[in-house]
Amino acid sequence: MPIFSAIRQHQITVIPAKMMIGVWLLTAAGLWATAALTWVTVIYCEAFALELHPGAIFGAFLLLIVGGHYLMESLRRLSTAAAVVFYLAFIALAGIFSGNLFTWQGVVVVLGITGAMFAVSACLCWCVDMNPGSVRQIIIMIVCGTLIAMTVNSLLDSCPSRWFYSHVTVVLWAVTAGCEKDTLHGYARKLYADEFYTLPRCIVLGAMMIYLSVIAFYRRLLMCVMDILSGFWWH
Repeated sequence: MPIFSAIRQHQITVIPAKMMIGVWLLTAAGLWATAALTWVTVIYCEAFALELHPGAIFGAFLLLIVGGHYLMESLRRLSTAAAVVFYLAFIALAGIFSGNLFTWQGVVVVLGITGAMFAVSACLCWCVDMNPGSVRQIIIMIVCGTLIAMTVNSLLDSCPSRWFYSHVTVVLWAVTAGCEKDTLHGYARKLYADEFYTLPRCIVLGAMMIYLSVIAFYRRLLMCVMDILSGFWWH
């Protein structure tokens, strides 16, 4: 019995860390995929002289904001396959929206840097046996992202606005990942109590949670701006 107890304790210690590393890597992949789809959207539109109707762009924006809000409420009920489909759908919507609102060079640089931050953090946690999601690890993640942003922007001789957005995006995504630590650890605990929760499902749900939480931040920011503007309008 002591042997089985020791094995159980080892699993409880190792699997949450393994899950968090998987979440970091899948988040990095999602960011890189968004950047790639932004580039593809711009190149495709230029090659075929297409221009998306403003209504289509606004529709993609509404799907991101409203759909993301309702999806967060029902995230726990999604199967692994459904979670993957929705994750890819939101990546596609974000890529299309970004490609028609920002320059693809800026999106590729900013999201590429942020994705690299998550990938490097996952590798560091794996190599030095660091606890992913801890306050120390999130601080190290921000430092890594800042160093990557400084290096990449220096090599590309980026404009000041790209420097600014790179650092803001790095901090936003890292802090969001840290704020969702309890939810992510909750998924890990479910691995021992519910057959519906598997390691791949927890990793996909964790990456989606971070992605949707960032979208939710922009939704709240937009609501604050609208409240301020409506206040000026009525007064």
